[in-house]
Amino acid sequence: MSRFCKRHVGERSLEELRGRLAVLHEQKYSAARAEEISRIEVTIRTKEGPQSPCEGTCRIMVGFCMGCKRTLEEIAMWRDASDETKQQILERVRVRN
Repeated sequence: MSRFCKRHVGERSLEELRGRLAVLHEQKYSAARAEEISRIEVTIRTKEGPQSPCEGTCRIMVGFCMGCKRTLEEIAMWRDASDETKQQILERVRVRN
């Protein structure tokens, strides 16, 4: 399996990503390998966890986005947040609607 490029890693299925991750963990350490592992792990967490409420209509007004109803802080932390934190954000979004 060839290296997943940065632009297309998000288009891969979870099965493909997990397969590539297994291959990488068996290889000798290198900085490029470590970077690819990190990128794949983030993509897997993103695909497995709660999905972002982003609607692609970003307009920040009155302290939060008028599209997804998240604050700037919530938007910024979404990618690295735990599933529990994402669920808490989604609950606050429901209250704001």
